[in-house]
Amino acid sequence: MARKIFIVAHRGSSTKAPENTLPAFEQAIKDGADFVETDVYRTRDGAIVCIHDPSLKRTTNGEGFVFEKTIDYIRSLDAGSWFSEKFKGVQVPLLEEYLDIIASSNVGAFIEIKMPGIEEEVLGKVLQWGLEDRTVILSGNWGVLLNVKRLVPGIPTLADLPNPTPPSHSLRRKGSRHSQHSQPTIRGTVLRDSPQKRASSQRLEHKYSRGSPQRRRKRSRLYHS
Repeated sequence: MARKIFIVAHRGSSTKAPENTLPAFEQAIKDGADFVETDVYRTRDGAIVCIHDPSLKRTTNGEGFVFEKTIDYIRSLDAGSWFSEKFKGVQVPLLEEYLDIIASSNVGAFIEIKMPGIEEEVLGKVLQWGLEDRTVILSGNWGVLLNVKRLVPGIPTLADLPNPTPPSHSLRRKGSRHSQHSQPTIRGTVLRDSPQKRASSQRLEHKYSRGSPQRRRKRSRLYHS
């Protein structure tokens, strides 16, 4: 049986626009991606933002760690000039803005939770936006993935983990491209639960009113600077 290959835009179309920004997400949709991937952290005052690194230094003109800064500070930063002057003034986006873009298109969401402990908040927003049927949650932390499955058993998850095979057991046949320094990443299979387990995802749904797309966008705008 033929298997469909999905195109996932890693941090958006990050070769055409600064990674993990609204222009990168929008460009990925124009480029025909099936899924748009982003990474999320929580700020000191509880906002969920889309950024890959725990530090602000590489992709903004700010300093310090995301978790120790307020959303007002992070939203004041320039997240585009490092890539090109064309994107000067582009902000670090909120998860709500990313979800708005996904909801207004026909693509799916790949959300990598980089910071343990924010699973319920992230899943709550996915449910609010009504996107659980086209969202995959990624993490390199087993605890995060187990908690996601506990909270919303029916949502697909993907493990992004280092190869557990010790270097001494790596493929090192003569002429092989693998060596003791080659540690490929395992991209885990997307797993779906039974209909019975999917039904239990209502544990979170009763806490989060999805509302209309218009109301969701209105809520999102409250966070915009």
